[in-house]
Amino acid sequence: MTHLGHPALQEMLLMGCSKEVNVLQAFQTYLELCEYYVLKDVSYEFCEEMDLIYLSARENGESEVYVPVFVKENIQPEWLEKVQKNICSQRNTKKFNLVIRDSDTTHVIFRVTDSLVPPLSPEDVKIKKKDEEEKEVMSSELKKMLPELYERALAQRAES
Repeated sequence: MTHLGHPALQEMLLMGCSKEVNVLQAFQTYLELCEYYVLKDVSYEFCEEMDLIYLSARENGESEVYVPVFVKENIQPEWLEKVQKNICSQRNTKKFNLVIRDSDTTHVIFRVTDSLVPPLSPEDVKIKKKDEEEKEVMSSELKKMLPELYERALAQRAES
């Protein structure tokens, strides 16, 4: 069965998205949210700043945002922050669902929340690892000395 004449697809094609693959990903997501997941109030909007179509839908409570991307897209933390800034902030939410899709309709949905933390620099990783190793050495030395310290404390207590 072909969906080429589907009204939602026709509207999406006219929204201004420059990449046809983004439109098709959004349309596949639209169909699955409506038909497979049976969500309510499924709608779609175009984000001009990011040149993508995203969707919103409601299962029981509040509306959630769904951002479809092709599996071969290079998703960076900066891009996720851009979604937070351009889409989530306009919808007054701090989370969205990232729908990673392949051309065969296979998809995986990840929930992305606010407050992404950038990874440590290589120098900071080395410092952190060194600090952890030093703590481990101290901890093992204390464990070795614990019986002796305990005996000393008991002896001092007996003398008092």
